[in-house]
Amino acid sequence: MLNKRVPVLYLLLGIVVSCVGTYLLSGFTPHFTADNESENQIVGNSNQSCVYNYVRMKNYKYISPLICVEPSCESEKYANLKTQISNYLQEEKNTGQLTYASVYVKNLANNDWFVINPSQGYHPGSLCKVPVMLTYLRMADSNSKLLDWTINYEKDPMRYPPINYKADTIALGHSYNVRQLLHHMVSESDNRATNLLETFMDKKEFDRCLTDFGLKPISFSDTSYRFNVVDYSLFFKAIYNVTYLSIPGSEYAAKLLSESSYSDGLVKLLPPGIKVARKFGEWSDDINNELHESGIVYLEGSPYLITVMTRGRSWDKQKEVTNQISKMVYDEMSKPGGM
Repeated sequence: MLNKRVPVLYLLLGIVVSCVGTYLLSGFTPHFTADNESENQIVGNSNQSCVYNYVRMKNYKYISPLICVEPSCESEKYANLKTQISNYLQEEKNTGQLTYASVYVKNLANNDWFVINPSQGYHPGSLCKVPVMLTYLRMADSNSKLLDWTINYEKDPMRYPPINYKADTIALGHSYNVRQLLHHMVSESDNRATNLLETFMDKKEFDRCLTDFGLKPISFSDTSYRFNVVDYSLFFKAIYNVTYLSIPGSEYAAKLLSESSYSDGLVKLLPPGIKVARKFGEWSDDINNELHESGIVYLEGSPYLITVMTRGRSWDKQKEVTNQISKMVYDEMSKPGGM
């Protein structure tokens, strides 16, 4: 009888071990659920289930190129920083000089992010120069000679609006290649160089660039067009992640942005020498001013993206707000152990 019972005991023991093993393993296996329509995935978060959002280009028949993917949930570890910035912005709004502001921050090393006032729209102003740059560099990926193409700056009937920030500009009667014009447009935020590039730009390609990023086409004379901080940050994500241009094109775009001569915004209170690839934009309707800036701060170990958009009645106050927010974020990101 003993010989007959032993196999049964082994069998029962094997079943128990198998069930326990399956239970333990299931506790360590991440659970993914696909949403066919939005391509979202549910992933484990410390306190909640979090959806992964995918941003894809829509202009292709057989493929769907990926621009970026990130969790839809804001990172809990940024809660204190977000509260600090929100309280600061409320104090500034109480002075009457700041109407409203929006902030987007993303740690590019680990995908953690947070946003303040994400749905508020702003006039893009010179921020539009980044998609113009992307359009030219995208075309240059297919035609390497494009950047060396020379354009004569012979006449310019354009009447340019007054600007708060003035830098180097191209001069009538001179010729410039596309590389030089891109530098003037991006690094110096030169409206004349921008207008010249727009004149010779394939508008369909520019419209395609915007729709690739899920934005509607823009008319440069349309003062009703609006971006928000989340929409605009996509351009910088695509450059950093090399998901829109080639590797050389993305590197060149970031280099142009890192050579910006504008020093009154994100970089003003940062340590000297830290690299920041950035673009600012300004716009005014003679009553309210809008001042914005977006950039990648190349903090060693924790590079991050920050976009600040403001509307108010004082250029100096809006510059100060951008300075202070950038400093708050940098101080947190640069703490021992990073963010």
